[in-house]
Amino acid sequence: LLPALISGGLILGFRNVIGDLPMSNGQTLAQMYPSLQTIYDFLWLIGEAIFFYLPVGICWSAVKKMGGTPILGIVLGVTLVSPQLMNAYLLGQQLPEVWDFGMFSIAKVGYQAQVIPALLAGLALGVIETRLKRIV
Repeated sequence: LLPALISGGLILGFRNVIGDLPMSNGQTLAQMYPSLQTIYDFLWLIGEAIFFYLPVGICWSAVKKMGGTPILGIVLGVTLVSPQLMNAYLLGQQLPEVWDFGMFSIAKVGYQAQVIPALLAGLALGVIETRLKRIV
């Protein structure tokens, strides 16, 4: 997990140098050289994917450390960032839909790029799975 975070940070840092830092005449490298604009856009895809899907890696790692089945951690992580859930970045712009279970409701909001909820969910899954393995 750590190499992915380091790579993502370096990729996004390089991307910022290409497209966000003014060089000569107040222009960025991407503005001076149009081919670098394509590289700038492409690097966003890679850098965003690493951090957007961070909960998948965190859940996988937490479940694996707890002695659970790693593929269940991956499934849990993918569930946290499911496209059926509203993107967490849109939360300030619109109200999320909710699942109403009568006594309580759950907002349909994803956990893109969230560390703590993914870690807690992975640890909970690991504990539940290892305890259920003893019973079953």
